[in-house]
Amino acid sequence: MVIQLIIYIFNCGIMIASINNQNKFYLVQFVSSVIKMAVNKLFVSVCIATYKRPELLRQLLYSLSSQKINDNIKFEIIIVDNDSLKGAHAIVEDYKKIAVVNVQYLTQPIKNISLTRNKCVEYSTGEYILFIDDDEIAAPEWIQSMIDAIVKFNADAAFGRVLSHFKNETPDWIKRNPLFNRKAYPTGTEAYFTRTGNCIVKSYLLKNITGPFDPGYGTTGGEDTHLFMRLKKCGAKFVNCYEGWVSEYVPPERATTNYIIKRSYIRGNNFTRRFLELAGKKKFYRFIKSLFLSLIFVFISILLTIITFPNKYWRLYWATKIASNWGHISAVFGYYSKAYE
Repeated sequence: MVIQLIIYIFNCGIMIASINNQNKFYLVQFVSSVIKMAVNKLFVSVCIATYKRPELLRQLLYSLSSQKINDNIKFEIIIVDNDSLKGAHAIVEDYKKIAVVNVQYLTQPIKNISLTRNKCVEYSTGEYILFIDDDEIAAPEWIQSMIDAIVKFNADAAFGRVLSHFKNETPDWIKRNPLFNRKAYPTGTEAYFTRTGNCIVKSYLLKNITGPFDPGYGTTGGEDTHLFMRLKKCGAKFVNCYEGWVSEYVPPERATTNYIIKRSYIRGNNFTRRFLELAGKKKFYRFIKSLFLSLIFVFISILLTIITFPNKYWRLYWATKIASNWGHISAVFGYYSKAYE
């Protein structure tokens, strides 16, 4: 146990120095984290950014009440409402009456997902921060599984599965689209798809950097992937957690070809924006590479859309590739999409 503690402190020191050379970090919280780990006690903050989804938020909160966790693990719930009208307030107050954990309800009226997530981080007090979206439901062993993964593999963050569920009348070819039917990876393998829809992060990493979510991505989306790309460049270790799954509700208005194509465009746009922004001295090379490859793939995708037109699944699949690559091209020329308007 002592050896593990020394290794943990050493790794933390390297990460802190990499992220912030000025060593401005939350020393008290870091020391507290180390002490609690030494005595095998863990405290976790579950952070939820919400916006005008009161009934879905209610389902999420009740799923958190059903968590099966070890006795040495305690958690709190931080809810930040991005609705200036406080649409989630009544739901949270009702939940507090039966909650057995501390629940904080805060508001952030500026329509910016980064600022909302940042407030979650600011008010969290756990050694780990768990992020989950307000349209998701946590599996009964979600918290335990995510903690087990990040501790066992000595990771800085772990990312769990997100399983989509739909109304019964949703066509199968929509359900099978990669936007909803995400790939799953074994626990402990390196995570490349890094989003806040279902993840756990060492809290001091987030509290030690400005933001931590960049407000510049607060209306375009991609603020989570942007953050994790920055941490990755500093040497952070990310792993997958297969057992730590959540279920995401896809309403009928999202289970449409128009929505899927629009989201594909936004994702492509955000990817290239980050790709160029974090390129450093290689920015010009990446600019040319992104433009050249995207133009080629647009042409190929158009051709394959025509060839597969009779098949709804493949027609939509290649149409999303057209949209995604057009998003790449738009970002190359400095046009950024607005995912949250």
